[in-house]
Amino acid sequence: MIRAVTLFSGYDSQCLALRRLGIDFDLVAWCEIDDDARKAHDVLFPEYATRNIGDISKINWETFMDMRKGPAIDYFSKQYVMFADEPTDTGEEKVDLLTYSSPCQDFSIAGLQAGASEGSGTRSSLLWESERAIAALRPKYLLFENVGAVVSKKFKPLFDSWCKRLEGYGYKNYWKILNARHYGVPQNRIRLYMVSILGEHKPFKFPEPIPLTVKFTDILEKNVHERYYLSEAAIRSIFNTPEGTNFKPTINGGEENYARALTCGDHSWRRTDNYIDLDGRLRRLTEREAFRLMDVDDADIDKLIASGISKTQLAKMAGNSIVVNVLCHIFKNLLL
Repeated sequence: MIRAVTLFSGYDSQCLALRRLGIDFDLVAWCEIDDDARKAHDVLFPEYATRNIGDISKINWETFMDMRKGPAIDYFSKQYVMFADEPTDTGEEKVDLLTYSSPCQDFSIAGLQAGASEGSGTRSSLLWESERAIAALRPKYLLFENVGAVVSKKFKPLFDSWCKRLEGYGYKNYWKILNARHYGVPQNRIRLYMVSILGEHKPFKFPEPIPLTVKFTDILEKNVHERYYLSEAAIRSIFNTPEGTNFKPTINGGEENYARALTCGDHSWRRTDNYIDLDGRLRRLTEREAFRLMDVDDADIDKLIASGISKTQLAKMAGNSIVVNVLCHIFKNLLL
């Protein structure tokens, strides 16, 4: 069994991927402070509802994991005991996999690129909070995901510093830029993935690309509520592109029939969003379509839509998450 901890969990695409692959796993703990994301996680993984440990900056990982200092207790419910009351030498308390997809806003080209320097206080600097968990837990495997700008000229020194920090704990790092549309999902979502492995191991190889057989138009719903259609004023605003800019909307997946990368703002009316025009009227993506572009199964989408979470927050969650099938291919090479 794989004993996993996910930081910055969201609705936990990582666990969706593990479950899809049929990997026997136990989510020892997850870490999320956003109320809607927590609710989504509870809907998809009710068996782990009491294992959210909350604010990553407030966790004492040494106390949290050392059974000889007392059982670990969930920071919200104050009820969940992670391990047995008495210490054992079986190694069962060991965490095998830790994932940490820290906030991307301060790296992203779409953001202000304020960076993530240690101690800077930016949202993306929460990356360094992950170090405390890694140092205490020493999982065999780590998985980091973020926007490709992390290895741009501006932020590469910071990324190199993070890699050296991990090497200091004994990890070997393997990183690569992957695009979701090279792994069966019609979205041009380019992200950095880094696998780090502790101790002796067989060198990790990232998955090879596969042909894209699903088109953007294949994931669209047939019957869509009027709320998703744009007003004449919204259409004029979107297509009134200021001279000298390249911000143009993508309609029906463009010439190659795949979506532009989703963002947490895809519920609004922006020139950089994805739009659909199949009946002479322009509309935006529905929440179901957004989650399909993140490769979430329809059965799980049904649960999320029925959860009572607002449509705006559902769209935001989809844009903030990780494409499930990319994770499946990575985990297949790493764990199977």
